[in-house]
Amino acid sequence: MTAEIIAAIEQGAGEWRAPWFHNGTSVARPTNVASGKRYRGINTLALWHAAMAGGYADGLWGTYRQWQAAGAQVRKGERSTTVVLWKQIASRESADGDDGGDDCRQRMFARAFSVFNV
Repeated sequence: MTAEIIAAIEQGAGEWRAPWFHNGTSVARPTNVASGKRYRGINTLALWHAAMAGGYADGLWGTYRQWQAAGAQVRKGERSTTVVLWKQIASRESADGDDGGDDCRQRMFARAFSVFNV
C-alpha cells in the first residue's frame, strides 16, 4: 500500500476538479453493497487507489457472493481488491498462558476479503 501511495504522489495530482462537480456517484466514500456500511481505515485507501487505477466512477463494492445475492454477476476476468475486516473477540486465557483461567482477554483478528466494484 505504501508503494502505491508513493507512486501516486510521484505521478502528480493531475487536473484538479472541485469535488462538488460530479455525476451523483461517489468513489470518495467506498460503501459495501450488502451492508450499506462505509469502508474505513486502510480499506478506504486501498479502494480509493483501485477506483483511481481502474477508472471506476462509483464507490460501491462487494464480494463475489454479495454481488450474486444482489442479483448481479461479476464478469469473468475482473480483478478484485483486497480489504481486511478486523474483529475483536474474547478469549478465555489466563495472563500466564494457561487455558482455563477465568480472565477474559480481548484479542484482535483479521480476515481478508476480495471485493469487486459495481
